[in-house]
Amino acid sequence: MTRRISIFILLLVFLSNLFADEFFTFDKYKKRDNYDFFQINYNPHEGKRFKEVFDGTKATQQSVYIRMLGKFAEQTNKELFAYYEKHIPKKVMKKALKSSGNMHNPAILPLSKAFENALATTTFFKEITSVLKQNCYQLDKIEREKFSADTKKRHIWQPDMWLHFNKIDECKKLDFQK
Repeated sequence: MTRRISIFILLLVFLSNLFADEFFTFDKYKKRDNYDFFQINYNPHEGKRFKEVFDGTKATQQSVYIRMLGKFAEQTNKELFAYYEKHIPKKVMKKALKSSGNMHNPAILPLSKAFENALATTTFFKEITSVLKQNCYQLDKIEREKFSADTKKRHIWQPDMWLHFNKIDECKKLDFQK
């Protein structure tokens, strides 16, 4: 009986990590010249999903800038590395994983250069772009600072990332809510 309970608990832990969402806390909102600014922090232990944190009713200007601070959840890191392993040559990937992972190390540059494409494949990024699209905004560009990786634990640290969205011309919110 004790063994069954232990296996059940291990299975629950495994499944909770497998299907873990990115969680965020809302930090601040400001209306600036020509754009709405939202700052959101990654908060895997106490936050909520992006669609529960983002208040689309405040997005009224031509552009929305979302600043995201913190580090990615386990699931997003798995998805990022799955992309890297598929698109970066094995020899280059092996060298990157043996490196210190800091942003000044040339071995990590291939991961940094492929980051935006890798990010676009993640569940977390798709949720954000979907929520913004429902509010009539489309991704224009991504800006980021201080890319690094914990190559042993396979974690990407992108502690400061800016997502720039522009209003979609002739967008009707009702069309997205069907």
